[in-house]
Amino acid sequence: MPDYVLDGVLHTIDLSRNSWRKLLEAVDRDLESCGRAVSAVRFGGDDQPSFRSHALGRRHVATLGRIEITTNDAAELLADTILTARRSIPVLSQSAAQLAVEFRGSSPDRAVRRLTELVDALRTLTVLTAAIAEVVDGQRTELPPLRADDVTDAVGDALHGLIEAQVGQDWARAAECLERDLAPAIARWDALFDRLEGRRMAA
Repeated sequence: MPDYVLDGVLHTIDLSRNSWRKLLEAVDRDLESCGRAVSAVRFGGDDQPSFRSHALGRRHVATLGRIEITTNDAAELLADTILTARRSIPVLSQSAAQLAVEFRGSSPDRAVRRLTELVDALRTLTVLTAAIAEVVDGQRTELPPLRADDVTDAVGDALHGLIEAQVGQDWARAAECLERDLAPAIARWDALFDRLEGRRMAA
């Protein structure tokens, strides 16, 4: 039967959990009782930074090679994850402001390509924030779930305006959306993490 390594200890995979998603869910449940969480995964010696992605979750465990799972203290991992997410906020906000300059310049086509990268990064931050909020809310089930609508809606509205400007190739409007709407909306994300940190510390 196929095996996996969890913090250096060899375990046998239950073949009924034939997908990576099912195996990871089982490992998560076992770790929850001891206050730990998965922090890193390697397949066949290769790091898998997106080990929780939907696409990877469908893969059959037999196709992944040697599975190595590393865990960390769940509270420390959550704090580190929030810190990493926080550090990305000024970078993304500055990128949006810089893109505004590029859209006003002589190479809007290059700015369009960079805009795609920015949108992908924002999508990643959104998914990460949702995962953090789910963990934090799970620590204090008597509290109402934290809503991020005031932050993510502002970003979503700005992106919608950008899409309309891009379709119409209205680069002046795209620059205005980036500078006036998107960059400030991204900067407000830090306030959301302030609230998440407050709830985490209260747990």
